[in-house]
Amino acid sequence: MVLVYGVMMFDLSLLTQQHILQFGLCFSLVYFIFQIVNRRPENYLRRVSSHEGVYYGGAVFIGIIVLVAFFTLPSQNLRLGLLAAAFITLLIGSVDEKVKLPPFVQLSWQFVIATLVVIWGWSISYISHPLADTIVSLDMYRLGPLFLPGSILAVVWLLLLMNAMNWLDGVDGLAPSVGLIALFTLALLALLPSVQDSTTLSLALIGAGATLGFILWNFPPARIYLGTSGSWFLGLYVGIVAILTGGKIVTTLLVLAIPVLDLFSVIGQRIFSRQLPWRGDTSRHLHYRLLDYGFNPRQIVIMAILVSALLGWVALSLQTYQKIIALIVAAVMLTVVSVKLIWQQKKL
Repeated sequence: MVLVYGVMMFDLSLLTQQHILQFGLCFSLVYFIFQIVNRRPENYLRRVSSHEGVYYGGAVFIGIIVLVAFFTLPSQNLRLGLLAAAFITLLIGSVDEKVKLPPFVQLSWQFVIATLVVIWGWSISYISHPLADTIVSLDMYRLGPLFLPGSILAVVWLLLLMNAMNWLDGVDGLAPSVGLIALFTLALLALLPSVQDSTTLSLALIGAGATLGFILWNFPPARIYLGTSGSWFLGLYVGIVAILTGGKIVTTLLVLAIPVLDLFSVIGQRIFSRQLPWRGDTSRHLHYRLLDYGFNPRQIVIMAILVSALLGWVALSLQTYQKIIALIVAAVMLTVVSVKLIWQQKKL
């Protein structure tokens, strides 16, 4: 069955009952586990010290995704890499949620997690040439278990998404909502006749199902938080789904334009102010500026969903070089919005 939507054509013959079951299973498990534990959350979850009646749920979120994805992945190495990365992410993230690790320590552990995943086979073998209908191999040199420069690019890619998603998690429901759009976009990408990738479809729907189940508890006002472990893992998971069978980097970057461009914008502002680029704050991020401007968390989340969905549609419709142009346009628009918000704050 072929579904035509606008200028896009999806081959739904790839979508099987197993894919639908994986999505439904992850959604149901995450939602109903929180439904059960939320009756007496203090017995099962750790409370967020700064928020009364709100608890960290990253462990449940990570556990469900890893459990289902583990039996879906085609390679033992990929399974072990995902399992090890999830364990370390949960461990270090939980410590950070308790004692707030220094930013450089967090970054160091993120590097360990990303490198571990890449060593176990989650690498970028090739990318599409932006100006020609060809691919560019990134497996030109081998260094032990790593293939260069693809492995280096993969580590940088995963670090970027882990931090972008972690920094985005400053408003209830924002990070999982944007992550959900990214995962749905990757699922639709796998259905394109030119792609037809069953494994990417499975992993994207597994993540989307779990994320949707989580959003129902995290949408403003949130009762469950992703926490450091959950936001790190969400970024990591989106990143590995995007690189599983080739470089879907530009597509994913375009969908995640809001958190990725905001990350670079905040780093630039910190450097310009002669501060360390990884020094945290609660004022420079776009979502904090929107809060100061007068928007409430629900409005910010809905705007992020609409913008990310629009960018996802654009990403599925365009060729690689057109996506790059669209990303540049998005960067310019975000810069204009940020400058306006900064100027407005200075006037107040």
